[in-house]
Order: sequence, then C-alpha cells, then structure tokens
Amino acid sequence: MKFIFRLLILLLGVSACSGNAQELTITDGSTSTYSIALPEAPTKLEERSARVLQDYIKRATGVQLKIVAERAVTTPAAIYVGHTRKEGIIIPGKLPNEAYRLQVQGKDLLICGGSGRGLIYGVYAFIEKYIGARKMADAPATVPELKRLKVPDNLKEESRPQFVYRECYYPQSRDPEYLEWHRLQQFEDLWGLWGHSYNKLVPAGTYFKTHPEYYALVKGVHQPTQLCLSNEDVYTIAVAELKQRMTANPDAIYWSVGPNDDIGWCECAQCKAVDDEQGTQAGSLIKFVNRIAKAFPDKYITTLAYGYTHRAPRTLKPESNVYIFLSNIDAYRDKPLATEPSAAAFRNDVKQWGALTGNLFVWDYITQFTNYLAPFPNLLTLQPNMQFYKENGIKGVFAQGSGDTYGEWAELRSYLIARLLNDCKLDVKPLTEEFLQNYYG
Repeated sequence: MKFIFRLLILLLGVSACSGNAQELTITDGSTSTYSIALPEAPTKLEERSARVLQDYIKRATGVQLKIVAERAVTTPAAIYVGHTRKEGIIIPGKLPNEAYRLQVQGKDLLICGGSGRGLIYGVYAFIEKYIGARKMADAPATVPELKRLKVPDNLKEESRPQFVYRECYYPQSRDPEYLEWHRLQQFEDLWGLWGHSYNKLVPAGTYFKTHPEYYALVKGVHQPTQLCLSNEDVYTIAVAELKQRMTANPDAIYWSVGPNDDIGWCECAQCKAVDDEQGTQAGSLIKFVNRIAKAFPDKYITTLAYGYTHRAPRTLKPESNVYIFLSNIDAYRDKPLATEPSAAAFRNDVKQWGALTGNLFVWDYITQFTNYLAPFPNLLTLQPNMQFYKENGIKGVFAQGSGDTYGEWAELRSYLIARLLNDCKLDVKPLTEEFLQNYYG
C-alpha cells in the first residue's frame, strides 16, 4: 500500500514538471532586465531589425530596451538579434533563405534569420504573436498596451515562406512595413526587366523601319507585334541590351524575356519549323530563351506561358535558370481552379510544363478588370487555389489585383492572400472574422 502511495506521488510530480511551459518576463511594469544585443559588426538589416523591435516593445510597454553590441551586454539577459555568437550555438549551419527562428536559450531570446529578409520577418512575427500588434493594411499598426511582455521559456519556432516569390498587387503593398510584416515582395524590387519585354529588348520604334526582318512574319508580312526569334541579330541585340541593363542594376534577381501582350507570332520558315516540331509556339520561345539563359548563367531568366505560348513544348526543356510564368487568364474564378471546367487548359499547362521544369510561377488574376469596384466572387476560392499551386510544385505567385487603384475588398483580399502565400493550410474563416472586426469594424 505504501509503495502504491509513493508511486502516485512520484507520478504526480512528474506530471507537474512536464506540464505547461513557464514564461520569461521581458518587461514587467516600467522595468526590464533585458537589452537588445547585436553582432559586433551588424549589417544595416540587423540594425534596422533591432530598432523596429525596440520601437514596438516601447509602444506596447513603455519600456525602451537599450541596443548594444553583444560583447557589451551588462543586463542579466538579452534579446539577441541577427548573426550573433549565440546564433552559432543554436544553429550550427545556416537557416534556409528567408526563414526565421525564434528561440529561447536559458534566459535569452534569440531572433535569427536566413539570407534575404528572414531576420526582419522574424522580428515582425514576434511583434505580432507575442506583443499582439496587428498590421492589417497600409495604415499604422495597432499596438496593445501591455503590463508585462512574456514569452514561453521553451519557445522554439522556425518558419519560412512556402513560395519563393510572393506578390499581391494591391495598394497596400506600397507600404514598405506592410510588405515586410506579411513577407510579401514587389516585382520592382526583384526584376530588372518585368513581364512583356520584347519591345524593351529590341524596340520596334528603333529598328522596325530599317530592319523589319527582326520582327514577326505574319501572313507573309513583317509586323512589329512580336520578334523573329530565329534572327541572329535579334539575339545579339537582346543580349547586348540585357548586359547593359544588368550592369546598371546588378542587384536584380530576375530578368524577363517574354512576348509582347499582342497576337501575331512569327511564321517564318525557321521559327515555324521549331514550333511545328514542338507542337506549340512556345517551341521557338524556349529555344531563344535558353540561348539567353546560357549567356547569363548566374541570372534567372523568366518568360511567359501566356496566350499563344501557353502550351508546353513536347520535349524542349527550359534551362535550369529559366522560370516559366504560367497564366490562368481564361479561367473563371467562382470555383477552385482544381475543379473549374474553364480552367482545364490551365491545369493541363501546369502538368505539361511541370514535366519539363520545376521552375514554375503563376500569374494569377484576383479582381474584376473591367470595373475594380465590381463584386468578384473569388473570396472562397483563394485558399483552394493557393493549395492547388503548392500541391503542383508552383514556386511563386503574382496575384494581380487592382494595382495602385482601390478595388473591391482590396484590404481583405490582400491580407488573406498574404497569409496564404506563407501558409496555405491556415484556417481562413477566423482570419477573415478577425480582419472584419479589427479593420472594417
């Protein structure tokens, strides 16, 4: 009997020890035993991340934590931001690109980030989750008043966006903090040349009168609708133009070599032979783009599977540094793309292009272009569409809303898409309800 009694006491003790995690108190009332620690030679991003964290803690608690170099920490504990020596202990290697980690080690809190903007993403994740601030749209964030700022003492959270390219094209994205808070991007920051680019590479206004052979032969007549991609001079001019632009913009990641937003592809004997062999006008396009990609092996070259180039070639594979932008412009949006009958061609394009390359982006359309304020019945299809993209290996999404112009439910759509681009498995219903209450009221 005594043995059973002692065993019960022991089990209760073990249960108590393995129960809910305790908490670290970062601030208590108007005091704190913490500072914010940076590496000895911090980058601009690390310095800015520390200032953002300092600012939001002060706005929420009234306490301003001092920012110091990690060797100068005199407080009992600190929040270590960036590539500090502490990071080297908990992360022997490197975090993935754009990933972040929040982790408690002893009494210290570490906020670490992978290359790109992973660190500032981690700071804003901490601000939202543990301070309780919200940044719903292109307006100042709402910050609660906290008597105490606490975090679990077993905190270990790591996250990275599920797509390498994430853009929601609404006015909200003109707010730099909104972009970083929601881990969104802008094509202006990533692309040196975007979208329909033939006329930028070989401008018809410059060359068409003197060299009509540079342009598409349509029904026996050269027209400045598209380029003749089998013309050697076109390739030479395009490479020279790209070299000049790349020199002027060395930080750009992607460079578009894509057809104009026009009809009338080239029907000359050389272009037609490639297209006939590959069963699509994308045949001559990919052959040309592959040559460009080989000339710039350290750059990412994007092109458009759009309009007359939407079908994938039979056998011609894009080079490893070529990204294909698929368009779903012909599909209705009131049902998910996975089941919508009018999206059958798009689903087939995803399958066929996916058999040739893993570098696929999608140009998605999420608004009513004839009238941005007109109701557009796609709020319930945003999540299943993002899940379809993820399940089919899509690496990036350009969700084209109303751009700089206000559109119907612009703030809500932008907010939901931003969340889904980072995690398409989120429960959209409570996200929507929270937004409706906190933003629209």
